[in-house]
Amino acid sequence: MPWEETEQYIRSGHRSPEEFQLGSLRTVVLSEREGIKAVVGKPKGKDTTEVQTYLFDKSKGWTVEKAKAWFDKHKKDKAVREHVSAIMPFKVLEKIVDKPLKIRGVAMTAGMSRNFNIYTPEELQAFTKKLVSAPVYVEHVAVPNAVGKVTKTEWDGQNLWYEAEIYDDEVAAKIRKGLIQHVSVGADYEAIDLSDGKVPHGLHNAELSLVAVPGIPETNIQVLEKLHAKEQNFEPIIAGEYVLGFYQDAAAFMPEHFSTVWLDKDNGVLAIIGKLRDEPEIQRVQSIFFSKEKMWDENKIRDWLLLHPHYTAPAGVSVPLQTPLKGLEKMKEKKQLSERIWTREYIDDLPDSAFAVILPGGEKDEEGKTVPRKLRKFPYKNAQGKIDLPHLRNANARVPQSEIPEEYKQKAMRVLGSVKKRLGIGMPAEEAKIVEQNEQDSGENEEIALEVAEEPTMDELIASIEEVVDKVNDAVNALTTRIERLEKLVGGKLEGKNVVEGLLKNSKSMIPVEDAIKMIQNVLPSPMVERSWGFGPQRLCQELRGVVLKLRKRVRKDERTRKAPI
Repeated sequence: MPWEETEQYIRSGHRSPEEFQLGSLRTVVLSEREGIKAVVGKPKGKDTTEVQTYLFDKSKGWTVEKAKAWFDKHKKDKAVREHVSAIMPFKVLEKIVDKPLKIRGVAMTAGMSRNFNIYTPEELQAFTKKLVSAPVYVEHVAVPNAVGKVTKTEWDGQNLWYEAEIYDDEVAAKIRKGLIQHVSVGADYEAIDLSDGKVPHGLHNAELSLVAVPGIPETNIQVLEKLHAKEQNFEPIIAGEYVLGFYQDAAAFMPEHFSTVWLDKDNGVLAIIGKLRDEPEIQRVQSIFFSKEKMWDENKIRDWLLLHPHYTAPAGVSVPLQTPLKGLEKMKEKKQLSERIWTREYIDDLPDSAFAVILPGGEKDEEGKTVPRKLRKFPYKNAQGKIDLPHLRNANARVPQSEIPEEYKQKAMRVLGSVKKRLGIGMPAEEAKIVEQNEQDSGENEEIALEVAEEPTMDELIASIEEVVDKVNDAVNALTTRIERLEKLVGGKLEGKNVVEGLLKNSKSMIPVEDAIKMIQNVLPSPMVERSWGFGPQRLCQELRGVVLKLRKRVRKDERTRKAPI
């Protein structure tokens, strides 16, 4: 069809809309800075996306002549090639010299590549069969240098696995010696959605290349695209690789209104949000990515999504999100949680149902709580009866190390394991077997709805720990003053003052040393949980343990002073 000019746009010579599937046409922004858009859709009888027409914004200085020159330049090579580094090194399956060398590994993974290309599970699943029989090159060199071919592929929902045969003896020898350990995928694609990231569609013409391990991680990914980042005025928020943890069909969103925001920048949680196609005034999270550098795994991602359900609201539901998404990364004000740190006083006030097990020998007080309180072990619910994930993890780690009778250890493990199972949290095979056996014995295997308390952010946790440390430091200073006065008393240097008056006059309010030690120990996480934190929180935990050590030394010194003859 001929070129057209409207009041706002210059429309390129284009294909008839009747050539495309009904409802598949949509507009994507190619360059916000240059004012170039494209109308793309799926042609009838095809599953790939193709360009129907280009739109050039006249307010950006476009004329028909300039637009035609741009069109001619970019029409020559509309296919784009992208190289993606393997997430894992390949594995040698056979080393028989007389046979082709077989290797296996992950070719691609759903998520965001280091150059901010976003590969959706649907796209990679469709691409899986297209990789079969693809040639294997060395460093993406041309056809004459093919050294093997891909023989088998498999999609597991997150990763695209491959098996390949290497026929070149010299290359096979380098692989056997470990000189070549990684692969890279090359592919063309028909179209690309552009937001703050790039989403390629219609991957085809695949190749697999053997690449050396680079000195700089970013060089694992080679970009040979004609659609340069400079032309797109595109600047990634942060370099790195991301795991796709949540995803909604992009067709429910307006493609020209996507943007990226940090949901938790410190922990590497990034989201792509967009306006709903049916309700443009409503924003929803389209996908959530978790930085691999922050050591996110399947269980941690599941826990995070469970704690933040408002981010995973379905695109078809028009209820506003609890937290506005626009500008979320710039929010400075943090939510204040009243129960970030559980002191001994707070734990003692919890109901019996908040504990995994209660040892025998106690009795109920007027509130129905067991006394003495020390018989109640491993709290994991807060005062509102909601599951507190940090304390659930802490209780789970402490049970095997505890010195309570074995039968009560088993009971606590059954309770905690049952809770984790209902929440979808993974557990070791031995623990899962105990939970399953308990359900069979009791006949209670029905799903019970559990409420989960919102997990505090790292900033909130550190702020709360610092508050507790301040209280402990005040207690240590008060104890130091008390010990110094006791030493003067023993040395006969109290200068005739009444002992009680001398010790209590103008003294600060104090708490027993053992209570101070217990407060700190209740704050400290298990070693397993602590190892999953960053350097800052780990350092703070070390300082808290140092405070406990100082307090115990003070207690021993105080005891020796009292026992010494006067």
